[in-house]
Amino acid sequence: MELIKYVRKDTQIQDDVISNFEDALKRWSMTTRRLRPALSAVRNMVEAFTQIVTTPHADPRIPMKAATCLCYLDSTDQVGIDKLFTYLHDKDSYTKKHALEILAKHLKMYDQVIIQATIDLLCTAPVYKHRLVALETLINIGLEGINENNMTEQIFQTLREKLWNEPHLVVRQRVAMTVNYLRMKRKMWEVVEKQLGHKDEENRSQAVISLGVLGVGSTRMLRTLLEMTEIDPSDQVQFQIIRTFARLHLNDIRVKRNLCNRQQRAGPLGREASKALKNFVNLPCEPKQSVSTLM
Repeated sequence: MELIKYVRKDTQIQDDVISNFEDALKRWSMTTRRLRPALSAVRNMVEAFTQIVTTPHADPRIPMKAATCLCYLDSTDQVGIDKLFTYLHDKDSYTKKHALEILAKHLKMYDQVIIQATIDLLCTAPVYKHRLVALETLINIGLEGINENNMTEQIFQTLREKLWNEPHLVVRQRVAMTVNYLRMKRKMWEVVEKQLGHKDEENRSQAVISLGVLGVGSTRMLRTLLEMTEIDPSDQVQFQIIRTFARLHLNDIRVKRNLCNRQQRAGPLGREASKALKNFVNLPCEPKQSVSTLM
């Protein structure tokens, strides 16, 4: 521990030293209590890390790591916990992500401040992996923890928006998994199905994009999508429906026939239908039929 005291003037060395302690103490804290090796100089470690946490520092990540070490040493260490809570309000998504991982995942603390910070991370983090951490945090908190803090509707609406406005497919897919894990999928399907009939084409397009990761929840919903490829006045909506059929690998004869019909038309929709048909095997295109004959 003397090494930490001697390197206070060298930020990089101090960061390296504390990072090594953080990794080692994480492994130690995750080991079953009866199998944990005894630590020497615990008191000295606590004193050193506490001093780093309570001393102003040019690099905020160093006291953050020191606070993490305190929490690994003792899950009730109030100095470490209080310091980590301050990072929940950071604009830096890395420090906010790190604090959430310790407070929610390691310490299993689920209050409104932590849930709100998780929502903020999901909605604003510029790094997609940090948004994935936010979704993992929601799963760790679980529906019961969300309900206890009266934040169920806020979480539902946040996930609803992320189903279509998230730029990364892998994150949208994880959003759909989170919806399912939190037992919100049936309600989400109901909301999205209703949205398919919205008069605004942007709303209908958002609903279709959402189904591209949620999946088509019923035969009735599939029939609605098939009908929309024929009667919806928006090319954008029809384009998204074709992409949704391809993304979900709907190996359904009705979908295949619909795409075959669409393929025969010129323009972007025909080209997109041709690409979507590559997902179908052993289902040859047949002569063109209207949607009414497919139901």
